[in-house]
Amino acid sequence: MPSMFNVFINFIKATNQTQMISSLRYILASGEALKPSIVNQFNELIGNKNNTQLINLYGPTEATIDVTSFDFDHNVKYDVVPIGKPIANTQAYILNEDNNVMGIGVPGELCIGGINVTRGYLNRPELTQENSLIIHLRGQNIPYR
Repeated sequence: MPSMFNVFINFIKATNQTQMISSLRYILASGEALKPSIVNQFNELIGNKNNTQLINLYGPTEATIDVTSFDFDHNVKYDVVPIGKPIANTQAYILNEDNNVMGIGVPGELCIGGINVTRGYLNRPELTQENSLIIHLRGQNIPYR
């Protein structure tokens, strides 16, 4: 969770104890948005020194925890934090207001599908209707939103 990650980074910065975590290879951040400043501090304090990989995971409430993943490069200064690419058995598309798939970098709505996306809300058909969308894509009807 990024709020706890921030506390962790501040502790390392205040104590300069990077050697205490020299065997740490991966940190996975999920649950809330990461800030670019924290990513950049991590790369400077820990990532470059210990070769520890920071991975950003993203997933909405309607999915089983995470649906995209992004591995940060230690040598890049980030101005924005990417959510990455879909994980296995997941599809992610940017759709316009007419539900047409848009190209990379074009604004739109992120729509996600796959086995890890809910079929609906228990005993809440109105919420299911509001948050679900069936699109015809690549010869298949696929649930998205």
